[in-house]
Amino acid sequence: MNYYTSICAIAKDEDHALKEWVIYHLMIGFEAVFIYDNNSKNPVRTLLADLVEEQLVHIIDWPVHEAPQLSAYAHYITNFKAVSRWTAFIDIDEFIVPKQASDMRDILAAYEDNAGLAVSWMMFGSNGHVSRPSDLCINAYANRLETSQHVKTIAQCRYLAKPLSPHHFEYLKDHYCVNTERVPVSGAFSYYTDDVCQVNHYYYKSQQDFCAKIERGFATKLKSRDGYDLAEFLRQAHRAGEPDFSISRYAVPLKRLMHRSAKFLKSLVQNHAGKSVDHFFQEILRQVNTGKGDKAEALVQSMLRYHPDHSGVQILASTFYRKKGDLGKARSCAINAIKIESKADSYYELLQAEQAMGNSEQCKQIAAFIRSSLGRLGQLTEAWDAKLRAAVAAQDASGE
Repeated sequence: MNYYTSICAIAKDEDHALKEWVIYHLMIGFEAVFIYDNNSKNPVRTLLADLVEEQLVHIIDWPVHEAPQLSAYAHYITNFKAVSRWTAFIDIDEFIVPKQASDMRDILAAYEDNAGLAVSWMMFGSNGHVSRPSDLCINAYANRLETSQHVKTIAQCRYLAKPLSPHHFEYLKDHYCVNTERVPVSGAFSYYTDDVCQVNHYYYKSQQDFCAKIERGFATKLKSRDGYDLAEFLRQAHRAGEPDFSISRYAVPLKRLMHRSAKFLKSLVQNHAGKSVDHFFQEILRQVNTGKGDKAEALVQSMLRYHPDHSGVQILASTFYRKKGDLGKARSCAINAIKIESKADSYYELLQAEQAMGNSEQCKQIAAFIRSSLGRLGQLTEAWDAKLRAAVAAQDASGE
């Protein structure tokens, strides 16, 4: 499967809010969830059997006692880094909240030139709950206690070397993580930003939930403390906090999706994931031929999302945008095609984009380069020579 977005998490006896957490993140654009089950009394694969069957959730049994979280992350990076372009490394009590768009895929697409995106924590309190409430977690705990300089990471795993903490990673040379303002983040902390997205950290929940957290213990040991302490919960219980309803708009659709079948969720979430280049080519052509330009453009965007390293995909996208009149995107895709594969077709698409932009001199220089390159390779056919001459002639005839 070729996902654009996924989640990696470790779980241990997280029965109550687990399904809500999974379906919420599927709803906001994550296409698959990989859960490392650390000896849960009720196996996660049983709790989420319908989602597992539809391959929305993938379970890795992880009976590890020493550093289970970091070893799980390391295992994921080694074994699944090619499965998904972006992976969010978060906990079951953390909910990513997109703000500038409702789909995290649209947000992450703007950060593809970075190896990772560091998203700020927002800490939420217990809202006076002693017993576990029956409402959704995202409804029951609406009061934030404080912003945090801690971040959680959504990374392009192909650039990851290893996890350094639950919050941050070591990257391959010349690759790095940024916050939502594109400022490099080298550790587990950054100054707080929440304009693009944030992570709602439901650290306390109800007293009942916090006592269960104490029993589970840490997934990653800390030098400064041995475990959770009820006194910590009681201290925050006296703080009113401030309302934060940034996640509230997702509550109603989430409730609806909680009652839909896993098969329906799959059709909603993974409608383009795993589709071949040929599939996209045929679907785009069909939409163009039937005059459905908006649908064709959405398919072009999805094709670029799932097959960014295919030169033919970039060339087709360039052609589409050029004919649509979006010449900046057309030129950018043509250049991407050349980066992937320096061949005549890629340069010819760049020539076409430059021609559409009225750049006469560039057209002549690119045509001369293609002719020279093909000549050196013994591939300058009469057809290619005619194409190049026609392109230059058309530019000259335009009066430029």
